[in-house]
Amino acid sequence: MRGRKVERTQVNSCERNRYTFAFNSSLMVLGALIVALTIEESPRRESYQQIDDNETPSEAVDMRTDGTPIGMLEALLLPNVIPYCLCNTCLKFVNYAFFFWLPFYLTGKYGWTERDANTLSIWYDIGGIIGSVAGGLISDRLGYRSPVIVTMLFASLAALFLYAGIGGAHILNALVMTVVGITVSGPYNLIVGTICVDLGTQPVLSSNAQAMATVSGIIDGTGSAGSAIGQFVVPVIENQFGWNCVFYLF
Repeated sequence: MRGRKVERTQVNSCERNRYTFAFNSSLMVLGALIVALTIEESPRRESYQQIDDNETPSEAVDMRTDGTPIGMLEALLLPNVIPYCLCNTCLKFVNYAFFFWLPFYLTGKYGWTERDANTLSIWYDIGGIIGSVAGGLISDRLGYRSPVIVTMLFASLAALFLYAGIGGAHILNALVMTVVGITVSGPYNLIVGTICVDLGTQPVLSSNAQAMATVSGIIDGTGSAGSAIGQFVVPVIENQFGWNCVFYLF
């Protein structure tokens, strides 16, 4: 979020656009160095392996295997994979539409300056952080994620309709924008962050790392496809019918 704030501040000046890319590139290089220097490789690539004294040789071999790869169709037919794909597609569609189009919406509908629109848009990200943390804590206490996510998504319907007609008052707009972030970005982050945990409990995937990688790639790929479609659909609907219809689509 801090990087996004700095980026938006710099974008307001056309002469400094190149510094925005240089700043983001520096952050990526720094992150890559941190990962390379601090994250250990998987145990199978190290020179040692931890073996339980009580396990048999065959069990030790099973623990070291990556499993057998599976095809895309077979991965799609596994339990809960298709629902996760559809859910991730729809949520990523809405989340990224807000992420990219919110400043343009505020500027076009309310006549805000680009600086004000970019600055106020940060509250959507803040709401996403709050929703992710709060939703995670509540779901851990309950022992179930589905009721928490479903409740937040139903609340997002009211939040979106409210935000569509909230008006151009900065403080009120930022407040409702935060609520939208909590109820839209929060559930999206919860689902994306727990896909591997939930699906990994299935017998087919629990001991098959390659199959799990295939399933994760399919789910993430369908979500990215939904996001890409959203970037095309949003401007078309806005030009033809206006912003209210865009919110009805969400």
